Amino acid sequence: VVELNDGSIVHCTQPHKFLTPKGWVEAGSLHDGERVAVPAKLLHEATSSVTEALAELCAWQLAEGHEACGGKNQVATFTNSDAMVLTRFAALAKECGVTTKAPRYEKRHPNVATISTNCLRDTLVRIGFPWGTLSAGRYIPDSIMEAPVEAQRAFVRALFEAEGSATRTNRVVEISSASERLVRQLAVMLRREGVWLRISSKLAKATNSRTPTVRTYWRGIVSGNSLVRFADKFGFISQRKQALLVEILSSERNTNVETVPSYTVIAEARAQGVKLIEIGIRSGGYSKNIGMSKPHARVTADRLRGVG
Repeated sequence: VVELNDGSIVHCTQPHKFLTPKGWVEAGSLHDGERVAVPAKLLHEATSSVTEALAELCAWQLAEGHEACGGKNQVATFTNSDAMVLTRFAALAKECGVTTKAPRYEKRHPNVATISTNCLRDTLVRIGFPWGTLSAGRYIPDSIMEAPVEAQRAFVRALFEAEGSATRTNRVVEISSASERLVRQLAVMLRREGVWLRISSKLAKATNSRTPTVRTYWRGIVSGNSLVRFADKFGFISQRKQALLVEILSSERNTNVETVPSYTVIAEARAQGVKLIEIGIRSGGYSKNIGMSKPHARVTADRLRGVG
């Protein structure tokens, strides 16, 4: 198992080779902190026919829903405080042939409403929905992972609307879940559009438990150039979150989040007598811990050929 610093995991045999700044290296010979090349985008060929409406409905239920498993009536509930989201959920359910009851508002929390239905189970279980699981056991059904691009975009957009946020201070979009499996599946879906999700874990108090419970939550962050691609391919559903995302993109962003490992190449060039200024790098302005943006790496490579 090779774990990358963005949180992604590669399962492979020890002889499997990875491309590094030193050339191809077997997995068994890799060391902590060593840089490896990875594809900027994953290829995807749809093998399921899940519709956009069903994919989005699945995302909302995964994030904000609850399913009862006992008795004859397999009731599903969906709770939210946003009238737009409640209306959207009911409309999606209707489009998928599912009848829902009118929202029921809570006495203790008058702004929070719940939609319930006993007609949703067959529709969702048919596509592999993890019916009746708690938040830590949630996962994205295979039929969604194998769905057409448009359906996957609808799913991701709804999941980020429900569980994600845009942060002005750090200029990032982030999402968190108690399910490691779900977050890693989400990372794969995003990579198919060239968007990197950096994954980390932290201990935090559960917000959906009546008793104080500390559990592990998995956090995914989109930043840098990936944030531009996220906005282009996905974005948010609500005007509030989408407006904040646009505001973040309009400010200066750090493009060094996604860099090309280039220290070894530059070090070898310097050892052969090439001056940094000749290839457009300021003296003292380059270190082992800093890579290059892709455009900068292309220009530097051309200059190295010119002085070589």
